[in-house]
Amino acid sequence: MIVVVSVSLLMVGCDKSDELLPASNSSSASARQLPNYDIPHMIVQINHVSASGMEPDYRVSLWNTGQVIFEGRSNVSMIGIRVREVELPTVDFIRNMFIASHFFNLPSADPNIDVPYFVETTFIYGGNSKTIVDLNDGVPQITLQLRKKTEALLGIGALVDRNSVSAIRTVSE
Repeated sequence: MIVVVSVSLLMVGCDKSDELLPASNSSSASARQLPNYDIPHMIVQINHVSASGMEPDYRVSLWNTGQVIFEGRSNVSMIGIRVREVELPTVDFIRNMFIASHFFNLPSADPNIDVPYFVETTFIYGGNSKTIVDLNDGVPQITLQLRKKTEALLGIGALVDRNSVSAIRTVSE
């Protein structure tokens, strides 16, 4: 039996969580709204867990600095840790997608159910974090769309696809 423990803080009625952040190059934003790129911290983490050993098992994390850390564990094309960078406007875009989706108000599956495969999506913003557990059944469509769009923007598809070797060049160069 697999037991997943997710610690969540649900923000209800918090005005700041609903504000979209300006793009990094926007000059019209006040200083209090701009993300702090000086202190590295994780923004999004997507963790695919395969208890059966049949599904891709990996974790990808996006940091406010643009650093993307991919940790392939099994059934992926790249086993081990790979680090790459994305542009800061991409970081802002992903953060804004999660804010606009009202991620802190989305429901999560019961993490104590024994399943062979699940995905945890964590968003960290304004000192709060929430993890949504996706058991591939009953999670809102917006959660799936956020996860897929984020993974596409982070460019990890070739690292996950066992039939692709192009990721070796793009990540390790």
